[in-house]
Amino acid sequence: SAVIDDVHSKFGGTSLWLPTGGSYLSLGAGDFATPDVFTFECWFRPDDLSLNPCIVSNKESNGLNGYWVAYVTTAGLFEVQFRNTIGQQYFLRSASGYISTDTWYHLRVTKDNGTARLFIDGTLIDSNLTLSGTFGSTNNDELYVGGFLFPGTNLFWDGWLDDVRYTDGVVRGDGTSFT
Repeated sequence: SAVIDDVHSKFGGTSLWLPTGGSYLSLGAGDFATPDVFTFECWFRPDDLSLNPCIVSNKESNGLNGYWVAYVTTAGLFEVQFRNTIGQQYFLRSASGYISTDTWYHLRVTKDNGTARLFIDGTLIDSNLTLSGTFGSTNNDELYVGGFLFPGTNLFWDGWLDDVRYTDGVVRGDGTSFT
C-alpha cells in the first residue's frame, strides 16, 4: 500500500512511496476532466522498471478511448500517450535508456489545446503539435497517481513520487525549457 517514506525524498524529508503490487492514489471524481490546457508535474524516482510503471493517468469510464497516461517502459523510455475519444493516438517519448532506477527526475507534461509537451529535468524532450479531439475524462472519472486502470492491462508505479501538482487551465514551461 501507499506509504509516506522518510528514507527517499527530493524535498521536505518525505515522499510518497508506491511499491509494486497495485498501490495508487485516485483523486477527485469529476474534478479532473482533462481540459484543453493543463500542466502535470512531479519528481519521480523509479525503483523497478520491469512492469512499465505508470506515474499518472486520466481516462473515460469506458476505458477504451479518451485517456492520457505517463509511464516508463522496461527499456527506460519515458512515454506519454494521448488517445482521443475516437481512438486516435499521439505519443511523446524520450530515448530508450533515458530513465534508470534509483535516480530522481522532474517530470512536466503540458497540454495547450493542440500542442502537448514532455519535459524531463527542465529540458523539452518531445512535443506534438497535432493533437485533436477530447482526451481524458469528460465526465466523473478520476486522475490516478501511480496507476493506469485499463480493461485487461493495469500499470502501477513502483518507486517514489514527490511534489505532485496538476494545474487546470495553466501551461507552465511552454517553451523549450524551464527553470
